Amino acid sequence: MKHKNMIKACLILSSMLTIMIGTIITPSLQQISIVFKDIPNIELLSRMIITIPALLIAFASPVIGHFADKYGRKRIFLYSLLLYAIGGSTGYFFENIYIILLGRALLGIAVGGLLTIGFTLIGDYFEGDERNSFTGIQGAFMGLSGIIFSPLGGWLSSFSWQLPFIVHLLSLPIFFLVLIYVYEPKLDIKETEDGNNPKNLKKSEEYKNSNNTKNLKESEEYKNSNKTKNLKGTEVYTNPKDSKNHKELEKYKNSKTAIKVSRVKYNTKLVRLIYFLTFISIVAFFLIPVQIPFYLQKFEEMNTAKIGLAMSLMSIGVTIISINYGRITKLISSFKNIFQIGFLFLALGFLFIYFSSSFTIALIGLFVSGLGFGFFLPAANLWMIQVAPQIVRGSLLGRVSMYTYLGQFFSPIIMQPFINIYGVGAAYLASALALIILSIVLTFIKTEKK
Repeated sequence: MKHKNMIKACLILSSMLTIMIGTIITPSLQQISIVFKDIPNIELLSRMIITIPALLIAFASPVIGHFADKYGRKRIFLYSLLLYAIGGSTGYFFENIYIILLGRALLGIAVGGLLTIGFTLIGDYFEGDERNSFTGIQGAFMGLSGIIFSPLGGWLSSFSWQLPFIVHLLSLPIFFLVLIYVYEPKLDIKETEDGNNPKNLKKSEEYKNSNNTKNLKESEEYKNSNKTKNLKGTEVYTNPKDSKNHKELEKYKNSKTAIKVSRVKYNTKLVRLIYFLTFISIVAFFLIPVQIPFYLQKFEEMNTAKIGLAMSLMSIGVTIISINYGRITKLISSFKNIFQIGFLFLALGFLFIYFSSSFTIALIGLFVSGLGFGFFLPAANLWMIQVAPQIVRGSLLGRVSMYTYLGQFFSPIIMQPFINIYGVGAAYLASALALIILSIVLTFIKTEKK
């Protein structure tokens, strides 16, 4: 692969941007609620600065994944980086809570693109242990971004609540790196053991270990061609440049990748389980970034700098697990087990937070919670990359992003009624117990091995 290290750098840097959207702003939330105190429902609106991007990521990701499969990865990647700069920086240029929320919505669409394209390209470019190891390295840098941007956000917000928003312009230099070094991957259609390919389609016969389909009814044999023809009345183009049919090629001469798929088989039950675990894990985890700035106010002399420190310590936990993720995936037998371990660590962290009688104990809880999040942060995407056929990988990974950020958006909505009655501390306790129960239940659910 040409420029492999620069491609990896582009994927890592763009993934760090996706974490920054929450960590850089979280320390400013209380200040924003004070600045706009005369706005009705400002307590809710200030929290929506964190959660509204999640809703847009959730709805945009599957659509972006579809477009990426149809029109190509790189184009969507570049558009997302530009939109990230525009939407993310609105809070610096406008002192209006509603314009800020609009900008955060645009930022959510951008992050939906970065997440979906980033993980799709990892699946396209890398395989096996290299893929797992690189995903771990990427997760480590995502954790590192939390370590960097949380205290940076706290420090910048000590001068002005608006300053943290300008950091989103960092997407612009990454845009030029992607423009220069990232290339559109060639998509292959091939059969795998679990049937992750279009097969048994009308007017075709099963094909094995080949990028072409032989002996198709009403067609000629294509040797050394990446064109699959007459599958249920449709055509699939994985690399139009290799097609010998120049008339058909003319339709796609301005597109590197154009894909039309009538039916693709994959394990739908396993895919749904991945979606469910993703949603539940994020609903639970986001008790921290959404509620911890307010929960920590019970300790004396709390300020934005300390809140930033607390969030960065959690990110250190994420980073430690991510650095060793390649080793972890070799030791643990399945992605289901990785989720179970992550749930147990997150539950233990919540228990530390619930029983914390000092800021130090709360910090320990945040660190342990970060360890838990480090386990299941990359697990859902790696699991889906394994299950998804390449020609619909972008679409299925887009839905993983959708459930991830639906979980983020609905976390405060689900938790707030309970918190209003019993308090934030009780929410941490109840969530810990629920995660332990879920981890036990998963033991009895059969899934394919990693």
